[in-house]
Amino acid sequence: MSNLQGFRRRAPFCVGCLAAVVAIAASTASAAPELVDAPLWEAGVGLGAVVFPVYRGAAVTSFYALPIPYIVYRGTLLRADHNGANLEFIDHDAVQLRLSADAGPPVKSSDVTVRGGMPDLRPTAEFGPSLELRLWRSPDDLTRVSAQLPLRAAVAVEWTPRVIGAVGAAFLNVDRRNAFGCQGCNLGLRLGPMFQTRDYDDYYYGVDPQYARTGRPAYAASGGYAGMQYLGSASKRFAHSWVGAFIRYDSLDGASFVGSPLVQSRHYLAVGIGFSWILRTSTETVRINPDGD
Repeated sequence: MSNLQGFRRRAPFCVGCLAAVVAIAASTASAAPELVDAPLWEAGVGLGAVVFPVYRGAAVTSFYALPIPYIVYRGTLLRADHNGANLEFIDHDAVQLRLSADAGPPVKSSDVTVRGGMPDLRPTAEFGPSLELRLWRSPDDLTRVSAQLPLRAAVAVEWTPRVIGAVGAAFLNVDRRNAFGCQGCNLGLRLGPMFQTRDYDDYYYGVDPQYARTGRPAYAASGGYAGMQYLGSASKRFAHSWVGAFIRYDSLDGASFVGSPLVQSRHYLAVGIGFSWILRTSTETVRINPDGD
C-alpha cells in the first residue's frame, strides 16, 4: 500500500473521532464567561516522568524522571504555560502564528542491538513556525477545535550543530476546559499525519554501506509521510499546584522509512506524568478568560 493510500484509509477514522468529541462537548455549552484578573506570571518547581522508545520505530524503551520548572507567563507576545513557551506573532480569533519547538534525546548505538557499530544519535532540537486555524468553538468557549500546522527545522546538538532536516504535521486538535463540570480539569485530543524530509529520515533510519552487515542491509531513506500520531492529555489546576498526564500512540504503517532495518516496531507508545508546585506569583495582573487559561 502506498503512503498516500495509508493516509487516506485512516482519514475517515480521524474525522469520526473528532466529530464524536465535538458533539459530546457541544451538548454542555452555556453562557460565555466573564474575564477575570490573573497574575502576569507564576513560578514553581515540579517533577516529571516519561517512558518512550528511544526513537520512533525502536524496540528499546527509555525512562526519564527529572525535576522541571513551572513557569506561566501571560504576556502579549510571549506566553508560557504547561504546554510550552511560545512567541505569538499573530493572535487573531481565527488564526494564530507562533514559534514551535521540540527536542529529542541522545541514543547510544551500543544500547540498541540493530544499531550496533553505528554512530550514536546526538540529542536534537527543533524550531519553526506553527500555524493554528481555529475551526470551531462552543458558545461558552470551553471546547475548541483547531487545525495545527507546525513546520520545524531539526538540529543535531553537538560541538558544531548541524541541520539534519525538517519535520511537519497536519494535526486536528480538540481541547475541553472544565471537563465534566470539574473546575480546572482540562482534556485534550490531537491526531493527524506527520511528514519528514529525506535528510531527517536518513539521520534516524539510514544505513550507510560501510555499516551494512548480515540482517542490516544498506538503506537510504526517501522522506515523506511519517505515520499517524494520536495524543490524549489531561490536567488539573489547583490553587497552588498542577498535575498532568499524557499518552501518545504513533502508527508507522505506510511511513516512508518503514522499510529500514533500524525500524523494529511500527507502533510507538509514550506515556508521561508531571506534578508542579506554584511557589511565587506576580502582583501585576492581566485580564484573561478563566476557562481558557
